Amino acid sequence: MRIQVDTAADAKGNPAPSSIRLDGRNVDVADVVDQWGGVGEHYFKVKDASDNIYILHFDEPQAAWELVVFMSKRGTTRPDLFAKHGPKRSLPAADGKL
Repeated sequence: MRIQVDTAADAKGNPAPSSIRLDGRNVDVADVVDQWGGVGEHYFKVKDASDNIYILHFDEPQAAWELVVFMSKRGTTRPDLFAKHGPKRSLPAADGKL
């Protein structure tokens, strides 16, 4: 699912997600839990104020952000279900973790 992401410099001066726009609503990023990537692509595991987890992918050549995984306290929602049914509909996570 394509999304819009605002970034701000992290402690090392690198850009990191600061807010996410999904279906017309804004979600502030409370914490960047982890980040990884390779040439031309970056992944961020972020948490909002309600402790929901988002895995975001940034495709540098396309300058495009994508929501890869959304996990609420109740379970995991795939982006395609999130887009169709909104954030309140979720599927249980297999192990409760990412």
